[in-house]
Amino acid sequence: QAQLKLERLLYATQTRYTGPTQMQRSLAASLYDDAVEYMTTLEMNRAASYTFGFRNSYGQNGTTLNEIGGGTRGESVANEMWELLIDYTLGKYTQHSVMALTKTINLIQHVLLHGSEACVTDGELLYRIELVVEPLRNLNTALVEQQMVERILNNEGQATGVGNDVVLTAEGIGQQLASFGTKATA
Repeated sequence: QAQLKLERLLYATQTRYTGPTQMQRSLAASLYDDAVEYMTTLEMNRAASYTFGFRNSYGQNGTTLNEIGGGTRGESVANEMWELLIDYTLGKYTQHSVMALTKTINLIQHVLLHGSEACVTDGELLYRIELVVEPLRNLNTALVEQQMVERILNNEGQATGVGNDVVLTAEGIGQQLASFGTKATA
């Protein structure tokens, strides 16, 4: 089922559908399967190792000769991983479970900590990550605010019943919001 989900995501977003790569298939198997609660250290280290590899690189120092005769590095194989994690998973957060999003964020953190130094020095990559994580922060903030209001309304507001209507005193809500604000700043 994870493979089918991956293929649908790629098919919907690519203008020239080439199908998922082997790397994307192996990552998707762990990320999109909600029966798997967490990725193993081996899987996460394997993903981090992708940041060190290059495709089409030859020679002792990992360079190829271009038409001018200068050395060039091959394309990083990590690009396939970042497409899956950033563009197809976090960028389409409404199409994935909370479990898949959590595993993806944990994997990105692990790769940034244990992967190639090029990951943390690549400003474009870090900016892409920030762009897709920001809506998740706002979503989380909205949920926290909703839970706080529900707690005030259900348990902690000073409610007085008038028939079937419940009237909350403004003073009780104000005190609760002030105490939550104080706790949040601490």
